[in-house]
Amino acid sequence: MSPAATAAALTPQQIAFFKHEGYVVLEGAIEPAYIQEWRRQVLRSLGGSAETPVSWGDRSKEPTANFEPKEIRPHNHPAVRAVIEQLGGGRFVCGHDSCVITWPQESRAWAPTDRGHLDGYNSSLGWWPFMVSATTYLYDVEPMGGGLTLWPGSHTAAWNYFRARPDQLDGGYIHDPDFNWKIFHPRPPHEFTARAGDVVFWHAFMLHNGSTNISRHPRVGLFTRWRHEQQERIKYEVPESLWKYWAI
Repeated sequence: MSPAATAAALTPQQIAFFKHEGYVVLEGAIEPAYIQEWRRQVLRSLGGSAETPVSWGDRSKEPTANFEPKEIRPHNHPAVRAVIEQLGGGRFVCGHDSCVITWPQESRAWAPTDRGHLDGYNSSLGWWPFMVSATTYLYDVEPMGGGLTLWPGSHTAAWNYFRARPDQLDGGYIHDPDFNWKIFHPRPPHEFTARAGDVVFWHAFMLHNGSTNISRHPRVGLFTRWRHEQQERIKYEVPESLWKYWAI
């Protein structure tokens, strides 16, 4: 498998977009050879064939993204590494790669998701702060196909909220009777529809959620998160600058 060129790192315009919107999409970052091998390993764990998703095996299974050899795991992909190096200046450490499948719900009508959530800053899911996440799909995802939904600008709204209430950073905001998720909804959501191999990088304070999949195909997403190398020292801090611990 030939490595992707590190020239896939973000341009100044893309970095500016990422800082303002909270996410940025890198089209075609993952070349077909990687996608094909990742599909093969996921399907091997599920059963069935790539051509007939309805034949896929037990839907209760959660396939791993710990692909072998480890050099081909999503966080080790050269283009992904180049972006993370650029964003974190070499100080972001991979926490894990995961594979999440959103199965079709053919009997349900589609409606846009109206509420997002935060992952690492959520007491109901456990508190595991991180810096940035990346998501890519193993198959093309069209509208209403279960795409990741992001709320542009919500990373700044969340940061402002925690600046005023640092004691809630550990997820305590969920239990605040005055809290409403709409505080983190500065603008309408954006559904990440994309071709296989496109990658969206998104800030840890980004409000997000999955959407209903009423297509005929499973949405197979790979998710990777990176924490700061000094996470234990800084995890209770709400920095005076949202980008204090970044290299951008």
